[in-house]
Amino acid sequence: MQPLFAEFTSEFVADRWQVCLADRHDYLGFGELAELLYSEHLRLLEQTDILVIRLRVDVSASTETLASLDLAPLIQRAPRSSLHLLFSNNFEIILSENRNGVVGDRLKDGQLRSEFLKWLQDKELYQFIKSSNALFQARENFIYRAPSKRYVNMFLRVGNVQRSRQVLDAFFFWMLPFLKGRNGILTDTWSISSIALNTARLLERYWAGLAAGTGAPNQPSELQCHVDMLASYPDDLLVLLPETRDLLRRAAGDGRRDILVLISAVATGNSLVHLREAVAQAEMRVGEFDFLALYKLEKEVDISALCDISDGIGGMKFSAISREKAQHRTVIEIDRGAYFPLEVKETALIIKPDEAAPGKEFFTEYKDTSVVALHRNSVDLANQELRHHGIYIDVEAMLLHPRFQDKLRDQVLKLNPRPSLIVAPPHRSGKLLAERIAELLALNGGLPKVLIHPDLRLKEPDIPAEIRDGDAESAILIVDDVSVTGQRLARFQQSLRELNFRGKIVYMVAVARPDTEKRWDRRVIELKFRSGMDKKHEVICIEKVVIPDWDTRTCPWCMERRSLTNLVQRDQLKGPAMSPVFQRIMELQRASLEKGLIRYALWHPHADSPLRLTPNSLFVDDKTGSATEADVIAAVAATIQQMRIAKGEDRRLESAYPHVSVLSADNYFGTRFNDDILRLAILRSSRAAELEQWDGGKEEERRAMVSRFLHREENREVFLLELAVARLANKVPQPESTSIDGPEMTGWPADLWRAFPT
Repeated sequence: MQPLFAEFTSEFVADRWQVCLADRHDYLGFGELAELLYSEHLRLLEQTDILVIRLRVDVSASTETLASLDLAPLIQRAPRSSLHLLFSNNFEIILSENRNGVVGDRLKDGQLRSEFLKWLQDKELYQFIKSSNALFQARENFIYRAPSKRYVNMFLRVGNVQRSRQVLDAFFFWMLPFLKGRNGILTDTWSISSIALNTARLLERYWAGLAAGTGAPNQPSELQCHVDMLASYPDDLLVLLPETRDLLRRAAGDGRRDILVLISAVATGNSLVHLREAVAQAEMRVGEFDFLALYKLEKEVDISALCDISDGIGGMKFSAISREKAQHRTVIEIDRGAYFPLEVKETALIIKPDEAAPGKEFFTEYKDTSVVALHRNSVDLANQELRHHGIYIDVEAMLLHPRFQDKLRDQVLKLNPRPSLIVAPPHRSGKLLAERIAELLALNGGLPKVLIHPDLRLKEPDIPAEIRDGDAESAILIVDDVSVTGQRLARFQQSLRELNFRGKIVYMVAVARPDTEKRWDRRVIELKFRSGMDKKHEVICIEKVVIPDWDTRTCPWCMERRSLTNLVQRDQLKGPAMSPVFQRIMELQRASLEKGLIRYALWHPHADSPLRLTPNSLFVDDKTGSATEADVIAAVAATIQQMRIAKGEDRRLESAYPHVSVLSADNYFGTRFNDDILRLAILRSSRAAELEQWDGGKEEERRAMVSRFLHREENREVFLLELAVARLANKVPQPESTSIDGPEMTGWPADLWRAFPT
């Protein structure tokens, strides 16, 4: 189960509400769901204003039945969230009133509730596009020709969103109002067959439940749901084809079925016109066919749609390109049957200095100070885990660094007006930062009050006078040690708005570490907004560095621990390898709970010396070789992140078919970098899809490179282990069995390789 977290805004309310939509599957009780959300998504759950729990999608529920549900575990884990149940009753989608009596119903207004429900539907179906490779965007040198024969800047292949049962079930749920009285489904392409077949299966269950419980009003005479699909794009020739009429009549079952025609995505509406013409020519019964688009790409088309993305994606709208402009660009054809591009363009990228430059100063200045650690949990003052960081920036260590001390002092002493209250989140680094700022402010006046609180959601007796009585000329200071998305700061902002604080808010962050500059800049604009005042709020970050936001799912060391644990649990390890692998698992577990991985971030078989960086590196200026393995890996990860978000299409690292940009193997197996620590850091920091070559010949070359590095003498055992970790993450191909079984492949690291299936 992967919950949806998103931000809801409306003209009806001044605040921005953080929303969580989670599915309660039949194998999960509410207590288990609450623990799952708490353990896997604690940070986001704490920031959630509206928690929506969707019940089983194949069951028609009633408000009376749901009144007896025990939602106490969810209220306990999300006490500040307005809690709502999302369900259906006789094909009508319903969002319940707030079930958390501790907080008010944020969706009490009926018009706001309707707007929210439509937003939630659009947001979830839109997120399926964002989390898949369904969107094909044109580039400067090529465009697409859609099955409609239009030249287009973007093409949406809806079939690519079908990645999990959760996705299929969500489509069925939002489709329910259009399924009432229907017992047949016809799709415009077989590429969305999984959605159609799953819909038919769940619809039969839904009807059966209604029949058992309510007499099933408006129930079709035939309970089985028939599914059919067109073989290719419905163009104007479709009307003339005899097999089309045969297909429509078969789908209709001689008048026994009422058909919902699913169109994957509608742009011009031409396919819709052709389908309606085909139905008319086949002389079908009126009302026998109804039409629904899963995604609507342009506003002018007259059709119901589950998700309207006619406003575009990422600032770009779906639009046609003139034939004249198309003549000057390479045209990639979209197959009329598979709805898939018929050509792939692959570019292998070399890491360049410009991509390392944005983070180089930061990692150079703070090298060998334990400021940078890998694979470490952040905890609150009670030592309760807040979240996991693949790259952890330790502000407590940073407070001891002269550069940071000087920059902090300069910013604090420039504050005007002087804040009367400092607010910090309840964890050690935030508390120490607030205390240090208070000491600096005391140099020019009295010691300001420091309040430690997670979000400033305060009851009336607990509201400080500095907030309650503050006027337009007063100021308070909100401090945070590290900010990734700025959501914690936004939480403070919202609470102060609810408390009617009239003064200036200054947000001071020790380290802003977003994964994109654009996301951070957008949050800063939102935080600075101050209604009706010339003087805006202020956002200050002492240091800023763009790095990937690795959580437990994406942290390379968490992935390693899970993979090694699976080997042990499946009894695939034999002999001498068992003990050191088990020890490694324990080391990774211990590191996440303590100080993380710093000097020994790579897997060393013994107490060997850490790998060192030579001078004149692109990533860290390290003349003495003092940079830790964590420093180097984090600097490399920051560089690769810059490649992922690069503005220039020729330099952007992305695996979006059909324009695939991957890292050239020369970066880590070739001569681009000679330091072994850099080779292994690139492998650790990259995703599997960013390394795998689409060209079969080049991928075979990578296979041969793996074999060579398994047998090289220098740092051989480290390579054996790190390449094993990369293989477990599918980042490198499995070498030939002869490479693993060679006579020189001895010792337990070689035994680890032999545990892998060939």
